[in-house]
Amino acid sequence: MIEYIKLMRLNQPTGFFLVFWPCSFGLLLASQYKIPIFFLVLFFIGSIIMRGAGCVVNDIIDRDIDKHVLRTKNRPIANGRISAFKAAAFCVFLSFIGFLILISLPTKAIYIGIFSVILIITYPFMKRITNYPQAFLAVTFNIGAVIGYFSIKSDMNYSLFLLYIACILWTLGYDTIYGHQDKKYDKKIGIKSTSITFENNTKRVLLFFYSGMFLCLLSIGFLENAEIFFYIFVALSYMQLLWQVISLDTDSPEDCLQKFKSNIYLGALVFCAFLFI
Repeated sequence: MIEYIKLMRLNQPTGFFLVFWPCSFGLLLASQYKIPIFFLVLFFIGSIIMRGAGCVVNDIIDRDIDKHVLRTKNRPIANGRISAFKAAAFCVFLSFIGFLILISLPTKAIYIGIFSVILIITYPFMKRITNYPQAFLAVTFNIGAVIGYFSIKSDMNYSLFLLYIACILWTLGYDTIYGHQDKKYDKKIGIKSTSITFENNTKRVLLFFYSGMFLCLLSIGFLENAEIFFYIFVALSYMQLLWQVISLDTDSPEDCLQKFKSNIYLGALVFCAFLFI
């Protein structure tokens, strides 16, 4: 059982929180002044399940690569403790649970959720064919914001578009930081990433991504006539992002992991902001 927990990364909660936060932003944006507790709980469970399924898919596809990277060589599939076949069967089981959650949502949200499965399966191949796999991850990881919104409302608006862009820019930033942990190994085996593409200009690029996120959130506040507390929490979130950029040591895997994990708290700040929209 412990190996399947590791396979789902349940012992590493940062990932499923980073899936859940955008969902919660979309839910709160659509609800406005109401806290959709039922949907928040549902999406939290769904984030754990689907993030776990995504990790299994990724590890099956990357099992031969993971063996050569210090951080990933002891993953259950890479070191042979779980076979690819058993992992695939487990992924089917997780996907079935995710499907049961998905079909409890409105029709439009279901269609978007089904489309996201294609993105989840496709993502692991992106690091082999493009220098910007984080961009594809960002589009995939944050589609929960759209699903969450359409679980409450059926009409599209500019605020949802800005929210999706803000979350994409956020993911581009934190996953670029995350990728710096493995850049030494990725270069040797030919894996591509924005961490390598922007290696010497990482902090400038991060500042661009995070400032773009900040401006998108401010714009949402203006469009939705948000309360002053919205802007206070958005300002606090930007300060946290600036701390990430200024204090980041891209040559220290430990520091990169710390900065990456700190985005759990960043998400909590933005969540608090959307309580006042």
